[in-house]
Amino acid sequence: MQSFDSVSLVLKKALTLVKPSKAFEKELLKTCNDFLKKLSLAAKALKIDASFHIGGSVAKGTFLKTINDVDVFAAFDLSYEDQNISELLEQVLKASKIKYVKIHGSRDYFQTVFQGLTFEIVPVLRINDWVQARNMTDVSLLHVSWVEKHLKANPGLADDIRVAKQFCKACKCYGAESFVKGFSGHLLDILVIYYESFKNLLEASQSWEAFKTIIDPENNFDEYKKVMQRMALTPLIVIEPVHPHRNAAAALSLEKFERFKLKAKLFLKNPSLEFFKVKPLTVNSFAEEFNLGDVKVLKLKVKGLKANPDVSGAKVLKIFEYLAKQLEMHDFKVVAKDWEFSKSKLEALLLYALPLKQLSERVVVKGPPVKALKHVDRFKLKHANHEIFEKNGRLFAVVKRRFTKPEELVAKLIQEGYVRERCSDVQLQVHTYSPSNSSV
Repeated sequence: MQSFDSVSLVLKKALTLVKPSKAFEKELLKTCNDFLKKLSLAAKALKIDASFHIGGSVAKGTFLKTINDVDVFAAFDLSYEDQNISELLEQVLKASKIKYVKIHGSRDYFQTVFQGLTFEIVPVLRINDWVQARNMTDVSLLHVSWVEKHLKANPGLADDIRVAKQFCKACKCYGAESFVKGFSGHLLDILVIYYESFKNLLEASQSWEAFKTIIDPENNFDEYKKVMQRMALTPLIVIEPVHPHRNAAAALSLEKFERFKLKAKLFLKNPSLEFFKVKPLTVNSFAEEFNLGDVKVLKLKVKGLKANPDVSGAKVLKIFEYLAKQLEMHDFKVVAKDWEFSKSKLEALLLYALPLKQLSERVVVKGPPVKALKHVDRFKLKHANHEIFEKNGRLFAVVKRRFTKPEELVAKLIQEGYVRERCSDVQLQVHTYSPSNSSV
């Protein structure tokens, strides 16, 4: 691994890519405060006991210069715990004359645009301890307080969290959405604080063992054990500091866990700003990422359904996984695959790399043992027009393949219901990639 100085120098440069200026921060906070004031005045006029708080990275001072959305928590007094606080929040929004979109969830929440910023307003109960929570979002402000406490003791960690986010964005493992299954900002807060720097986090990740490593910042394991048997098995367990019955890494997939470890290893070995630059997915970048030789690349441009971005992205992910599975089932070897989804545009790019060699015209299909007479009769009837032979006490048939080229199979699949029900449009392109001529 490189010396601390070389890694440290690159991390400092990476910070300049993402840290907002003081002027930008001042303007952002002014917009947020103006928005909170509108909500507070409306709630007061309705005599609803609710307070409004900026949450997420803005509250913690860990936001990036590319920020365009802000979390707001509408904290309702515990006396409302038996009421529908989403409906109460909607009354506040109507009274404030704010145009909004309702998004359905475990509790409905709301989205609006105010002075150029997108705000997500989430109703929560105003609690002092995790045992009072009635919904997973109720502990959100407790997490903010936990992070603020640690950043106050070590202010430099705020910038480390910023750099950690950018690293994960660049290596495409940032976000806990169902179509990403990566590291959320919330999870990175905990990990950077626990390891006391981003560099320490990178180094520590090299000793993580999938499905074995447990990180427990507040020594809450005894409490976590009470629910551990009911929790889904995940490659990393990070016990929530403010809610010991939850795993902050519950959304993390094995793929993104391994990707983070690999990128961390490569960065520590050869520190470079390239690890912090978000690059759009292209055939060339895809081929370089997987160090591909001469391959055929199937490129699909997909328009997602007009829905909540998380829902739209999850449906496109289903398409991505379905096509890969179908290719393998039809004997097409997928050498590498990757995809990218734009939440703002609801569009995706799916890429599959396969060998250039075309499959044979015919394939041998395994049949039943010759002693299984009933199954033998069925097999012979099914393959009455095919060559059938016996080998080692079992029947086989030689049949004509339906598809010898992967693009023929995919072209058919994207016209069928499974794909069409999960997107609004899909277009297929076929590319031949060669490292010696990588201009695609």
